[in-house]
Amino acid sequence: MYDAHNPRNPYLMEAMMHLELTFCGYEGTRRMRSAMQKARLPEPHFKQIEAHSYHVHVTLENDVKNRNSFLPK
Repeated sequence: MYDAHNPRNPYLMEAMMHLELTFCGYEGTRRMRSAMQKARLPEPHFKQIEAHSYHVHVTLENDVKNRNSFLPK
């Protein structure tokens, strides 16, 4: 998942790049994983489901007792 470049919505990705909210492909999943690691939370779990088209479900787990907030207060 982290080494593949397959934007689910290429139009949205192009707009985000234009607005400089993202700068390169692969950034979304890698940034998600990095943010979770910085907060000392479990890595995201990805599940791809093929119904009429492909759907990707992401599970982000929280650990309120043990997390380390890296955001400014």
